[in-house]
Amino acid sequence: MPQRAVNLVLALAGVAAVVLIVVLGVNLARASRRGPKWKRRLLSAGIGLMAALGVTTVDTGCFMCYAPVPTEFREGSIGRVRYRLRLLDTFVQRRDVTPLALENALKSLQADLDELTKDEAAGKLSDKQRAEAKELREQADRLIKEVQSQKQETP
Repeated sequence: MPQRAVNLVLALAGVAAVVLIVVLGVNLARASRRGPKWKRRLLSAGIGLMAALGVTTVDTGCFMCYAPVPTEFREGSIGRVRYRLRLLDTFVQRRDVTPLALENALKSLQADLDELTKDEAAGKLSDKQRAEAKELREQADRLIKEVQSQKQETP
């Protein structure tokens, strides 16, 4: 019985350590793999107990390597074009994005538009998807013109 109590106390201390690290804004995944052995074990116990209780510790809104892939990429070429348009629109609205980032976003959008054209030519799209593809192309043309005019304004 005393051994179980010690393990439970250590697990609860681990949960407290995990909560403290999350509140401080430290990367929990990195902290649980680096540092002294006692700290790694304490954090692992806390993460394990939280996982057993169904509490997740990964922020899905962050841009880390283990963040989930956007749903648009699972929808095929139309979803990717929609995602790229939103991204490019955000870049255009901010006006503080570097020219290289704008250029990369334009290249990605153009590649996705080319793939959408191939899918449409191959007959992979339904009538509803073809209508959406036409609207997306019009939006893309408008955004590309805005980006080009923004490039001309910037010396």
